[in-house]
Amino acid sequence: MTRTVLITGATRGVGRGIADAFARRGDRLVLVARSTDDNPNKVGLPGTLESVSSELRELGSPDVQTITADLVQTSEAERVVHEVRASWGTPDVLVNNAAATFIGPFLEVPLSRWKTALALNLLAPVALIHGFLPDMLERDAGRIVNITSSAARTREHPPRDVPQLSYSASKAALDSFSYGLMHDLRDTGVALDLVAPVVLTESVEYHLTGARFDDLKRRMAPMGPFGEAVARIADQPSSFRGRYLENHDLEALGFLV
Repeated sequence: MTRTVLITGATRGVGRGIADAFARRGDRLVLVARSTDDNPNKVGLPGTLESVSSELRELGSPDVQTITADLVQTSEAERVVHEVRASWGTPDVLVNNAAATFIGPFLEVPLSRWKTALALNLLAPVALIHGFLPDMLERDAGRIVNITSSAARTREHPPRDVPQLSYSASKAALDSFSYGLMHDLRDTGVALDLVAPVVLTESVEYHLTGARFDDLKRRMAPMGPFGEAVARIADQPSSFRGRYLENHDLEALGFLV
């Protein structure tokens, strides 16, 4: 059965890998991002909504809807909900992937960037879930995948090489929200999982330069196989739920090859 899958931050990186995997399954896709042909990524990273949507149709997706939105603005997330519900209805799968990170020592990262990280990494997923969840509960079916990061666990993983406290704190908040919502959804047909990838993306290549990061990058999963792993999560019955999945967990399940 063809599903409708909404993916935020879908023009590159983890989101693009996930979109590719769902396209190969023949699912309808809703891509939400900021980069367009007229307004590409400011530092030159590849991928726009126009180019990616065309490539996903070639991979097998019968329909691709694109929505240009800056999810840092909560009103923009609410607009996405209204547009999608008005066109294709509430998606069967919601992947909250879009994120922002700002690298640098604490005192060198201005408060405005903390607000951006919290807005995009936490409040955008909250707003999208808040908008789509009533329909999912009414039909007693739906899959939500929140993309998080082990960087949220600063006690276990102190950010020595890549200081990004605003990202870590916002992802920790996303984790806390997700665990609470998992509990609320335990007796419903709506499944929610947290996925914490370590993936070699264009952004990683851009930000983590120099020989000291070479070993770290060698241990990262490629975007394609990781995207396939997320799609395999969505292929599971609703009883597959309430999990925190890192690369090694996905490998153990046979999802990440």
